[in-house]
Amino acid sequence: MNVEEHILLSGRKALAARLVQIEAALPLEARFRRESAEIAYARLDLKLKDIFPQEKEQLDNNEIRLDVSLDTLIGRLQFFAQGDLLKQPQLFDDLQQALDQRAKRMACDACSKLAPLVCNGGVRDDEIVSLGGACLAPLKDMFDIAHNVGRHYYVTRGTLMTGNPDVVFATEKFSQKNPHHKPHDLPVDYFINGETVYADTPGLTRARVVLKVPVEAFDTNTYLSTLYILFHECIVHAFHAITSTAQTRVGPKPEDRFVEGWMDWVSYEVLNEVLSGTGLVKAPVNLRFLRQRRDRAFDFHLARVKCQGPSMAPFSQLASQRATGKSAATKVLDLFKNRPKDCTDPWKKFLQLSFDLNMMSDFDEDQRETFVTMLDFLEDDDRAPDLSPQHNILAGIVTNYLRNNNIRRFIDSVLALKTRWLR
Repeated sequence: MNVEEHILLSGRKALAARLVQIEAALPLEARFRRESAEIAYARLDLKLKDIFPQEKEQLDNNEIRLDVSLDTLIGRLQFFAQGDLLKQPQLFDDLQQALDQRAKRMACDACSKLAPLVCNGGVRDDEIVSLGGACLAPLKDMFDIAHNVGRHYYVTRGTLMTGNPDVVFATEKFSQKNPHHKPHDLPVDYFINGETVYADTPGLTRARVVLKVPVEAFDTNTYLSTLYILFHECIVHAFHAITSTAQTRVGPKPEDRFVEGWMDWVSYEVLNEVLSGTGLVKAPVNLRFLRQRRDRAFDFHLARVKCQGPSMAPFSQLASQRATGKSAATKVLDLFKNRPKDCTDPWKKFLQLSFDLNMMSDFDEDQRETFVTMLDFLEDDDRAPDLSPQHNILAGIVTNYLRNNNIRRFIDSVLALKTRWLR
């Protein structure tokens, strides 16, 4: 098997404590509220952040095993929580039991397929994590969901999937310059991001989805937003430009309107329908907190494209580029919906178009930019009176695509408008 790189042992110790705390406490959140212990619940996130620098010596000591370090960190958190829950002793007992159960799942001897060798900061740590990885299992489980959903949608809705593209999971610690430093420039306090790195070789299409985690800042809201990031990477990037294996893929630029705007909106909508129970794939029964995950996904997606509001609002520098891509996508989908004779299932057809465009190796950066720019000439309301000449021309091109299903002709017809409309 291929061994992927992961967060070093010192960072995984802290991240494991975060995951134990979050997954133990989240099922009890409603009880915390009912028993007037909301502040105690919020302080669980904050207290671990205080504990980490106090335990830096043992976190950095590779001779101290992860599960031993975890016992120390969770023990200190339990001592703190007991003081906050003096008036709710049964709630504390249940929290303590949940924390202990979650921590036991990360026992190093049971996790390591190379036991008695366990993670020790050495050269085989990544191998142990790739083979077992109990300390990262909650994140790997989310990746597996995003990857499986993405692959299924591309295979069943797209028409250009060939071979069996390899998509693997990796993690990387994001080093914060200050406690508020995020691995993105979006106006939302979720401390997580992702990157897809292409590792293609002749005859093999391979993508590494790298989750970038500031481990000390990884809190409950960040945990709930992580699935959105993984859906973005697996749907927007993992299968991008795969129709030719003769060349190594190059990742799109952050300002790419089609990839980061159009396709991000597609990934958000797919995640939303999966979590809502209306998608091609049902969410696994053991995936909990679906509403909370949908709420965080909405916030994250909106932060990527929001470029209007108070003049001093800290919008992303690339929000307008992404918003243009999303705008073009929604206008095309509306056109599909307004042509029932030519398109009986608009969403299905739109997904086919989107996935096929994204898989095309010869749909390059310049073409994508022009394609989105031209399609954004479409009016917001296809049924409004006095539609512009540009809209009517584009609507005719879209209708022809629905009738002949020729994606290359569709692209070329849209691109040909550049010389007429942009001077």
